[in-house]
Amino acid sequence: MWKVTLKGIWAKKLRFISTMVAIVLGVGFMAGTFVLTDTVAKTFDDLFASVYKGTDAVVEPKEQVNTQFGIGTDRLPAETLAKVRTASGVARAEGFVQGYAQLVKPNGKALGGQGAPTFGQGWIEDSRLNPFKVVTGHAPAGDDEIAIDKSSFDIGKYHVGDSVKVLSPSPVKSYKIVGVLRFGSADSPAGASIIAFTPPEAARVFKTSGAFDAISIVAQAGVPQEQLKVDVAKLVATDKIEVLTGTEITKKTQSDIKKQLKGFNVVLVGFSGVALFVGSFIIYNTFSILVAQRTREMALLRALGAGRGQVVRSVLGEALIVGIVASLLGIGFGLLTALGLKAGFALLGFSLPGGSLVLAARTVIVTLVVGILVTLVFALFPAIKGSRVPPVAAMRDVAIDRSGTSRVRTVIGLILFALGVVEFVTGLTSKGTSAAKAVGFSALLTLVAVIILGPVIARPMGRVLGAPIKRLRGVVGALAQANAVRNPKRTSLTALALTIGVALVGFILVFTASFKGLIAKTVDGTFKADYIVANKTFSGFSPVVADEIDKVDGVDVASPLRFGEFKANGAKTTLVAFDTATITKVLDVPMKQGKITDVVAGTIAAGDRQARNHGWKIGDPINVVFPKSGPATLTLAATVDDTKIQSITQGSTWLVSTDTYDQGFRDPVDFQLFVKLKPGANLDKVSDDITKVLKDYPTAELQDKVQYKRSVGDQLNKFVSLILLLLALSIVIAMFGIANTLMLSIYERRRELGLLRAVGMTKAQTRSTIRWESVIMAVLGTLLGLAIGVIFGVAIMRALRDQGFTVLVVPVGTLIVVTVIAAAFGVLAAIRPSIKAARLDVLEAIGSE
Repeated sequence: MWKVTLKGIWAKKLRFISTMVAIVLGVGFMAGTFVLTDTVAKTFDDLFASVYKGTDAVVEPKEQVNTQFGIGTDRLPAETLAKVRTASGVARAEGFVQGYAQLVKPNGKALGGQGAPTFGQGWIEDSRLNPFKVVTGHAPAGDDEIAIDKSSFDIGKYHVGDSVKVLSPSPVKSYKIVGVLRFGSADSPAGASIIAFTPPEAARVFKTSGAFDAISIVAQAGVPQEQLKVDVAKLVATDKIEVLTGTEITKKTQSDIKKQLKGFNVVLVGFSGVALFVGSFIIYNTFSILVAQRTREMALLRALGAGRGQVVRSVLGEALIVGIVASLLGIGFGLLTALGLKAGFALLGFSLPGGSLVLAARTVIVTLVVGILVTLVFALFPAIKGSRVPPVAAMRDVAIDRSGTSRVRTVIGLILFALGVVEFVTGLTSKGTSAAKAVGFSALLTLVAVIILGPVIARPMGRVLGAPIKRLRGVVGALAQANAVRNPKRTSLTALALTIGVALVGFILVFTASFKGLIAKTVDGTFKADYIVANKTFSGFSPVVADEIDKVDGVDVASPLRFGEFKANGAKTTLVAFDTATITKVLDVPMKQGKITDVVAGTIAAGDRQARNHGWKIGDPINVVFPKSGPATLTLAATVDDTKIQSITQGSTWLVSTDTYDQGFRDPVDFQLFVKLKPGANLDKVSDDITKVLKDYPTAELQDKVQYKRSVGDQLNKFVSLILLLLALSIVIAMFGIANTLMLSIYERRRELGLLRAVGMTKAQTRSTIRWESVIMAVLGTLLGLAIGVIFGVAIMRALRDQGFTVLVVPVGTLIVVTVIAAAFGVLAAIRPSIKAARLDVLEAIGSE
């Protein structure tokens, strides 16, 4: 039987190769994710081990709130450095200052800020403690000089000696580039933009008043790191200051990078899982077709004495070989995928340090196990079915597929569908997270029901979709329609592979369109401002901008909005800070209790639903923790409408005044300014004057309401485009499934095609028949997917209406475009099968069985 298996694979190698494509793409994406994250982790491990090689200990503030990159943590008092230098075993100690700083390119646009952060810092003279090395020019020596990382130097196309503007929390200032830096062996740390100032200039720019972000220490000869840590800690360690050895700071930094990569890794693995799930339909379908086409062969084996177990093992043996080969190829494809993802990061401004790809044993093992198991599991059912072929079947034609009329299938599918409807109604009539969970469970039940009912649905839908083709194309259309519905189980499985990817696309399109509608409604209903100064990067802009706009003739007020991470009631979350003395002039803040003007220094406003859930009342104390100032107790001064405020505050329901924010956060920057003009002011003139102010601040952009709504939509489109691009892999796999099914069905219909050619069908008509059959399957899968995606997209928006998602938009035009594109892909998928069908030798095909 093993020899029969091997010969069967060799005889049908092209069919098995096409089967492998789905596995290769599915596991390849997963392998590529592992390879990329392992490569980056290994590169940074080596990099940080190198840059901290000369550091024996570090004194730094303890993080009160675990913010990204440690941003916002309070600084060390100035006297700490003097104490450290007196500690036993200390040979050299240097203070380190860092904060937001961003280069402006010669064309007036800001460099970076869309991905990795943009930092400025004070230059450290001791090369043992400084992770940066000068590769061109020299270190900054005057307060008007800077050195920048090589990556920014190359991207900005700067030259040593160039004058460049720098954005920071202080007013914009021009500096001369005197040096180019590398971070260890990398052009920049994790793609971040770095500007090195002289220590006095860094203190001025970041307004540190002599404080430091960290202190790096070199030990005297023969002093162990642990002993140095103990001696320094005796002098400076408190509940807000900690001392780490060089080894500990290296491991901590390496761990922080891995934590940041973990979330992205999970997302990529999730998308690869979708692709692999889609591929599993193709695997099952392919083996089902192969088993059906070998009915006589298996019946003859049974007649010659082969047992059912031997037949099952034969089919699973083929699946095992396919799974092993495809998984190995998937690992190779994963290496290419990792290179592609790395290049994509670079295009997004998050360039990764150079280094050879890391193919860990875990990647190989997981890829092989997943690829082989998926292949075996989805080949098992066709194998069992093939083993049940009675020997007498060798004397009759292949059985006709009657799955579309199966009563058991219909009953089970309808029961699951009914349960899905019950959960669907529950979701629409409930509130909060329980509503969303009910809708999600309903979607799962519905998807399973559609998979089971697929053959029942495929035949009538295929006839309906094929009817226009039949009328337009005559005999060719009639044949395409008949071929699409003759084997409803095969057609449904092929279409369902496409359905899953398209359903996710439909869901995302509805959610995105509704979110854009919500933003538009919020802006129109709550924004009183005439203009918004929007932030074009993730870095924010200096509060100096608001001060300068306030001075523009015709401006009544420029009211800032700030964001930050903090802890409230023990949980990490986000807050928004307003200038509550001026906010009522520019925004209609949706209040439930109290007034926004009641939110002053030492107080806080919370979402009404949250306040009710915790039993909080106006005047109650709320325990919070800020990144800079640490634990504090604020008084609840007001509550806001959760369902309306979140679209203004990007999901936050905590509001504080800018005074409270400035006490709790370091280096405050604004993310938006709401500008209200004085009555009778000339809009055009004021707009021109504000634009002149913003010329020195390219991260800030003046927008009216229409422009603001458009810009928010554009930002969302970028995010959605990335998701759709990742989902495209599953759709590509589904298209391979359609092509694979058509290729296998051509082999099965050789005699039929030969007879049609013999009675006058031309090659062009043959190709057209196959193409239209492919289009019917593609549109069938697309329409099912869009129906599921749109229905549950609408449902989830309704389920989340008490969370603030009160606008529903179904992008009909976009959905029509998706359907047309799917039909076009159907034509593309049919190119190779249609050519093969047209090239069949007529006499040979007629003589085949």
